[in-house]
Amino acid sequence: MDEFDMCVYNLFPNGGILWFGNLTEFPHVVLGAIFPLLIASLHFANVQAANIVSSSIQPLQNIGVLNEAPTGIAYTSQNQSVAAYVGADMVAFYHCAFYSSHNTLFDLKGRHYYDSCYIQGSIDFIFGHAQSIFHSCEIFVIADRRMEIHGSITAHKRESAKENTGFVFIKGQVFGIGDVYLGRAKGAYSRVIFANTYISKTVVPQGWTNWSYAGSTENLHHAEYNCHGPGSNSTNRAPWSKQLSDKEAAPFLSIDFINGQKFLGEMQNMSLDMSRKSSITYMEWNEDQNSPNNQYNSVSQNRVVHH
Repeated sequence: MDEFDMCVYNLFPNGGILWFGNLTEFPHVVLGAIFPLLIASLHFANVQAANIVSSSIQPLQNIGVLNEAPTGIAYTSQNQSVAAYVGADMVAFYHCAFYSSHNTLFDLKGRHYYDSCYIQGSIDFIFGHAQSIFHSCEIFVIADRRMEIHGSITAHKRESAKENTGFVFIKGQVFGIGDVYLGRAKGAYSRVIFANTYISKTVVPQGWTNWSYAGSTENLHHAEYNCHGPGSNSTNRAPWSKQLSDKEAAPFLSIDFINGQKFLGEMQNMSLDMSRKSSITYMEWNEDQNSPNNQYNSVSQNRVVHH
């Protein structure tokens, strides 16, 4: 199989649709449009410029995708720059990276598993109403204090108590520069949980916000469990947010939450509890906002995309 069989592009005027085969090397993908799309599937039935209907149980590994839309303040606060659209059901990502600023990962719908992935952004950069676990992932914030509003890592749009959806972050770390919320309400039943996660001081003390959502906060499920780090102090957290007990957290600390036994293969019997040692080394970044040439130079890892 040659490289053209392994990686096929279908280009549209307003963005790109990218299909990956069984890649053996780590590809670096750059998409320059405001709305590029990454197909999270090996097979798809319908392809349109802005609507993807796709399904697959094949895992995606070692893929990096970047949206190079401008990241100035005006662009960051007003325009989406989606790097990856995930609308397939039963999809797993291993060691993948998603780079952008605003709305980086559009986790629209379906059951998804992200393991040891890197996700970078500033505003709502993981959003949608999917049912997803993010295990041992690095969440890097590129927001800075010159912006008029804090960014938000997540914006989940669960709209009914009957929907078994939500974003669950297990282990991993949240770090970067600037100020950010762990999540904001996108729907009346928004559900986001951070469990046993390292949270740096880039997360503001309030932790969560209802932001543009004007409804009741009674049914919001914004929660943390056994998190640590300078940004994990719960003293000043939003009043509707929760610190979960062991019993309350248990249903979310297993791949059963996403019916993972149906599509995760050899991982189907693996519990995502706290006994698993994380492969991530925790670190603090240079958060000095007074330096106009801040290049995050306190960390040796060369994973951050600079614009």
